Amino acid sequence: MTLTNHYLTGVATAVVFKNPLLVLPVAFASHFVLDALPHYGVPVGKGYRGKSIIRTTVIDLPVFIFALVLTVNRYPGWYVAAGLTAYSPDMAWIYRFTLKEKFGKVLPGPSNALNTFHSNIQKYETERWWGILVELGLASLLFGVLLA
Repeated sequence: MTLTNHYLTGVATAVVFKNPLLVLPVAFASHFVLDALPHYGVPVGKGYRGKSIIRTTVIDLPVFIFALVLTVNRYPGWYVAAGLTAYSPDMAWIYRFTLKEKFGKVLPGPSNALNTFHSNIQKYETERWWGILVELGLASLLFGVLLA
């Protein structure tokens, strides 16, 4: 899933539950639920993976910044924390992609148990066009919750 969808899911969790002690662990868990769903992505081992991730980031990052600004202007600060918590497991991928895989040019080595689990649940990640439709549909739904 994209940064935007993970972030918006965390914020939506805060909107629904309104209790920071409950929301933060639920937001963290939501990350893995989303990654288990069919969604757009390029599997590890593809030679053009680095280029695809960079292209996706060029689109996703401005949308995320827009969502972040909306959240900051509409909700308490811990809603932002919930959104970032929902995204946080992907921080390990940023490290692996930039430092270990050298921007997708080197296959990654062994990973820890959490990263292995995280990778294994993404078996429905796809490069097909309908994966992008799943991402866009979820983002639309979550922006609706954010703006409601």
